[in-house]
Amino acid sequence: MKAKTYFYGNGCPSLISHGKKPLRQQIRSVLRWTGWVLLVQFLLINISTAFYADKLTRFLYQSARRV
Repeated sequence: MKAKTYFYGNGCPSLISHGKKPLRQQIRSVLRWTGWVLLVQFLLINISTAFYADKLTRFLYQSARRV
């Protein structure tokens, strides 16, 4: 499906319509955007947790070798 191109008074094309969307469509757009933001945050937290857990386990293995 090809994106619809809108032209405005200055002659520059835009892929975003600056017209008002119906409320239901606005809510759906905001919810979809919020969902993507939460998904990315969840992934970043998991990556950070994995690095931290790796750091902790290496510390424990090193202290166990010394004994």
